[in-house]
Amino acid sequence: MKNANSNGIHTNTDHPSLSQDREVWDAPGGPLLLNRDLPYVWKHLHALYGLKATTPPDADCETIHNTRRQAIGRWLNSFASRDELKRALEAADLAISPC
Repeated sequence: MKNANSNGIHTNTDHPSLSQDREVWDAPGGPLLLNRDLPYVWKHLHALYGLKATTPPDADCETIHNTRRQAIGRWLNSFASRDELKRALEAADLAISPC
């Protein structure tokens, strides 16, 4: 069973092998599994594509993670096609899987 949280990120409760370091994201063409944890995904997308998160300077870790997740979600959904998104993720050395 997939459950969406308030950030549009899904967790898969039927498959314990899908650990916390993998997240299912809403994306063009349907859900997409990124096979890396948030810090890795953020580091690569921020470095390669200049993603920005609007985080207050005194933000706690939860707020930082949430704003980064929101920035990644907006970026993922900015692509006109799934193929275009897949090419961008591959260029960022991010492994993906369809859901």
